[in-house]
Amino acid sequence: MRAAIARTFKNPILCVCAVPLLLAIPLLLALPIAPAQAQQSQLCSAPQATCGKQVAAVCLTRLGAGVIDAGTGEVAAQPRDCEAQFAAYRSCLMDVARECGGVRTQRSGSAARPPEPTEPVTYEVTSVDFYNGTLWGDVDGLRYQIQEWEMFRIEILFTEDFDGNGTEDALISIFGGGNCCPPDYAFVVYHGDGHFSVEQIEDVYSFPDVNPPELEVRDGGWAVKFVSKNEGSSTDDYEETISYHAIRDGKPATLSKSVRREVQALVNLRSSDYYNEKKDEEGRIRLLHDFDSDGKDDLLRCGFWDRWGRLNDCEVRLSNGTPPIAVMDHIANDPDLNDASCKRVGILGMVQNGVKALVCDADTVLIYQPELGVFAPRKR
Repeated sequence: MRAAIARTFKNPILCVCAVPLLLAIPLLLALPIAPAQAQQSQLCSAPQATCGKQVAAVCLTRLGAGVIDAGTGEVAAQPRDCEAQFAAYRSCLMDVARECGGVRTQRSGSAARPPEPTEPVTYEVTSVDFYNGTLWGDVDGLRYQIQEWEMFRIEILFTEDFDGNGTEDALISIFGGGNCCPPDYAFVVYHGDGHFSVEQIEDVYSFPDVNPPELEVRDGGWAVKFVSKNEGSSTDDYEETISYHAIRDGKPATLSKSVRREVQALVNLRSSDYYNEKKDEEGRIRLLHDFDSDGKDDLLRCGFWDRWGRLNDCEVRLSNGTPPIAVMDHIANDPDLNDASCKRVGILGMVQNGVKALVCDADTVLIYQPELGVFAPRKR
């Protein structure tokens, strides 16, 4: 399905129409088609929300269960029957990134668009089913079979001259299916005279439905930005890196890499603690701390989501009898979909509304909001 979507999306205007078409043709007739200019603007400025709304509409119709928050486009949950919808959502985002990324993500300032390739290549993926793809390259009227993959879905994300030698290269994703792991990424390098190589990019772990690769101008040439996060079933601490990659001397090169650092907390609960700590009667781990500086211990406790190795269903119970305060990482219309899931929940010295703030993962600050009765992200 994803290859069919990728081939259908020649521009982002089709994104909103093509996702429902491929997933639920009868629903297409009920979808309005916006003017091209307005649709382009909407997709480029808010691709996750736009694609999410369309896919969510189909999945809600089929299952009566929210899988993508229709207001933000954020992935909330994935019933097993919705794998096709999530595949479409990922493809939709990839096409938006491909169509909008070169302009929308170009660095600010005087960075000029690099020259167009003097030896263009037309890249294409063909497949007979979801998991088997063949990559082709057309040069000067000649068609080359570059590589075949069994049990992998191949998508062409960008085509540019990534090494500045005048030939057109490509960035592809190599996806094995499911939602456990992101795809691998590789540059397809055209060396001239019919010579191609597929060079896998190392040390990138980037989920395209959350952080699609972006195209930017770096040091006068094209580079690809990846945001990598260590999502999965492990209980490792939260990690996030931003890295920029290009081709140098025919091989992938990392131009720069930065690491998101963890803000210091007074004390922490971590997912790595879950299997080592004593659980309460509801299977949660606990931490005693004086949140409101009244000289009495209050309680922070969290459950565990083993599928993603994250703490969840966290709450704070103050000793003064205040009802349990839920810990949220965002506020959505459906309260069942927005409890925080964190690799760590730390207690900060910062006090807001008379109660110490929390931190989720590296530096997401959650403050007590008494009008809602929750801890939720502060406004920056």
